[in-house]
Amino acid sequence: MRQRSMLIRGGSLAALLSLLAAGVSACGESASSGGDAGAAGADACPTAETTGDITLTVSSNLAVFAPVLLAIQDGAFKKAGLNVTVQRLSAAESVPLVAQGKADAQVTSYSSAQFNAVSGGVDVKWILPLDTQPQARDDAVLPGFWAREDVVGTGAQPDFAKLRGQTIGSQTSGTGISGKILSDALAQGGLGLPDVKITRLVGADALAALKNKAVAATWIASPGEIEASKTAGLRRIATYPPGVTGTSIIAGPKLLDRPAIAVKFAQVISETVKKYLVGDYRKQPESVTQLTKALEVDASVIQQTEPLVFDPDLSMAGADKFLDDLQAFFLKENALDYKEALPASRLIDTSVADSARTCSRAWFQP
Repeated sequence: MRQRSMLIRGGSLAALLSLLAAGVSACGESASSGGDAGAAGADACPTAETTGDITLTVSSNLAVFAPVLLAIQDGAFKKAGLNVTVQRLSAAESVPLVAQGKADAQVTSYSSAQFNAVSGGVDVKWILPLDTQPQARDDAVLPGFWAREDVVGTGAQPDFAKLRGQTIGSQTSGTGISGKILSDALAQGGLGLPDVKITRLVGADALAALKNKAVAATWIASPGEIEASKTAGLRRIATYPPGVTGTSIIAGPKLLDRPAIAVKFAQVISETVKKYLVGDYRKQPESVTQLTKALEVDASVIQQTEPLVFDPDLSMAGADKFLDDLQAFFLKENALDYKEALPASRLIDTSVADSARTCSRAWFQP
């Protein structure tokens, strides 16, 4: 008998967000009209006098969030006149806060929660990208799904068919890009998500469950892949495909309605990438020093993990296709609270990144 996947829908969350959207409208706090063109433009270019407060939500100090965390750590936001504070919340917990204007933006990975929020009438938009995935070497030690060799074998390719009926861990219970990555991997063995049991595992618990044989496979987030690679009997079976990963800054009405603040925020992130995260930053002592503080890890962790790729130009190229593909996957899995696909123009606002590139940075002080 086929096991039912735990790819869950967010019905109660969507209902809450619909009420919140109605409340925001009733209070006269209009959202950015945006679409793909967005609210930012030439008149949104920041100056030295552009200052303000920004509240972000972040689940944890992940390396993929490094540009934001570094800009906080080394005082770049403060020097630019931006008072940026962080609330530690899961992605699901933070969506209502962003919708209500109690937080300005999420630093997160795009998931079903954001799709359902937009469908429910909340104006939240992906405004900035974070990392992109290069073509991975077969022997690269990377975050992703790791499995027990006594289940999937030790051959050149994992035997995905052996995962039928097995329990697999996921930090999002399959509601994010990891769900699609797992689905694509299982398809190589003629399986789909309904053929496995998905359980939520986060952080150190994921690797512990894999070692203890409580699960056949699980998503291992950075820097857990280092220990996983050193553990006999484990192997990586799937990771991000090359290109857009979905790690992003997703803004709500409070930030979208302040385009000059949003653009200055983006420009600080761009300058931070240039300063610390271009090329193999593991070989740059100052980058390693700042990353250890921002990510709260030992220098050895930075030096052993594969360097991530960040674009100082903040290009949103490929984001629309990424969301189209992810949304199509969620719709196929009945994981959304709606049936008709939303256009990318309701999900993405490229104007902040575009203006960050074209607006003067005369205000910037290294």
